[in-house]
Amino acid sequence: MFRIRLAAICATAAIAVTACSSSPAPHPSSGPAASGATHPSAAATTRQTALACAGLVPFDQSVLTYPGGGGSGGTPSAAQLRSWAATTAPRLQMLAANVPVSLDPDAATVHAMLTTISNGTPVDPTRAQYAALTSFDQWGHAACGFTRLDITNTATGLTGVPPALPAGTASVSFTNRSPAAKAGFILLVGRVRPGAHYTLAAIQANKVGLTTIADIIVAAQPDGDRPAYATVRLTPGDYVVTSPLGSPPNFSGIAASEFHVR
Repeated sequence: MFRIRLAAICATAAIAVTACSSSPAPHPSSGPAASGATHPSAAATTRQTALACAGLVPFDQSVLTYPGGGGSGGTPSAAQLRSWAATTAPRLQMLAANVPVSLDPDAATVHAMLTTISNGTPVDPTRAQYAALTSFDQWGHAACGFTRLDITNTATGLTGVPPALPAGTASVSFTNRSPAAKAGFILLVGRVRPGAHYTLAAIQANKVGLTTIADIIVAAQPDGDRPAYATVRLTPGDYVVTSPLGSPPNFSGIAASEFHVR
């Protein structure tokens, strides 16, 4: 499975950036069992959208709990992969059954990846497969009405990070608008652990690693100037946002910001 190693900022931390699931369930309006309807009713569409939106956070939690990620490192065993796939399977099923039919090809792509993982074999997604993995969050960013955290990396640092956000589900986007040497490689959002001490200056100077003070709740990697997306449930507390700049293993710096959740 695809893991991004951030040696320059997290020492030996490895963040899993993938998600997979089980066989997509058919949409209620598709096929001969659809009670003769050619299109879902407005009420059915609204219900399906609500179910899909509710399923985004559990789906992204699977992203961060992939075996071997989240700082544990190492190569996952076949048993770990099978267990992870079994837990993740219903999460894709929920999404695949309720997202718009335009996302069916993406669900099929992710399902094929999950099938491989459920057999105990890790998968390193291609660019097209990674796009399929993020398509659900991209859809939700526009459709679900969540609090939006739209972060942009510019030549002068991270913009779009407010001082405070309300608790609840948030849809995160991360876009690069900077020269390649200062492009954000990946966006990491961490919820600061109680009692942890840090300064943004220390994080930017690579004197404090994010994983030493916070639990990673978002890992979103953009593709060039195309945004990355993630969905997360924010609980009250302090949060730090970071992105290593440039390309691994020799990053040119670290951008950092912070916000508080009420």
